[in-house]
Amino acid sequence: MNILIFGHVCIDQNKSENSEYVYWGSPAMFMNKVFGKFPDNSVAIVSNYGHDFVEYLKDVDIHPPKAVSKKTLVYQNVTRKEQRSQKALYRELSEPVVMDGKLKERIKDADVIVFAPILPNYDSVHIEEVIRYANKKCLKVLLPQGYFRDFDENHNVIFRDFQEAGTVLKHFDLVTLSEEDYPDIEKLSERWARDLNINIVVTKGKNGAVLITKDGYTPVQTTPIPEEEIVDSVGSGDTFSAALIHEFQKTGDLVEAIKFAHKIAGEALKSTHSIK
Repeated sequence: MNILIFGHVCIDQNKSENSEYVYWGSPAMFMNKVFGKFPDNSVAIVSNYGHDFVEYLKDVDIHPPKAVSKKTLVYQNVTRKEQRSQKALYRELSEPVVMDGKLKERIKDADVIVFAPILPNYDSVHIEEVIRYANKKCLKVLLPQGYFRDFDENHNVIFRDFQEAGTVLKHFDLVTLSEEDYPDIEKLSERWARDLNINIVVTKGKNGAVLITKDGYTPVQTTPIPEEEIVDSVGSGDTFSAALIHEFQKTGDLVEAIKFAHKIAGEALKSTHSIK
């Protein structure tokens, strides 16, 4: 399975439950690692990055192949009891990658294309340009958390509406997001699924997840991990999404894929930096 992940990479400065560390971060990097654990997957990330990120790129296929700046996007995350505060630094250095001939060929060969931005700077024009080169059977997935983020004068992450939803979501077959992304995300997702005919999976922490389609609403329970066993929750949602995408592309069954993703994400919660 050829998988291409568009988005941002970043350096995480994390304080989370029972751990504290500086390491690579971003949905793109977490998903890359998860996809790589399954046989027969070929994974590449499309993201700009700085020289300070090169040390994290061993065995990572990334485009462009060389750093484009001195610094990489930094996210400072503090997570306690499933509540997170964040700052984002060096955002101006994380513009989407400009299309070139090599990237066009990689898009044409992809079985799965994932967009996983953590800044709201992937507009519908850029997405449409990418999708234009994808083959018709390619599964197109969006993790839209970056579209719900804005930033104040002190670089704190603050909420924004997903203003581009109408022009962005129409390009995708599957959307995965968290109940933390929006105050009433299930109601909003029901409208998106109905109006745009897309499949949406909303994760709900210890309450499992829900599959929302134009035809209805299907809850899928999970077995919660006891709080005292959670070592690090950073990246668990991205781990869930990667496992979901892998299993859905393999089986075509979204409910079974959600169950599989619950299992993989639960295992990740018990280790530092998920599958570091």
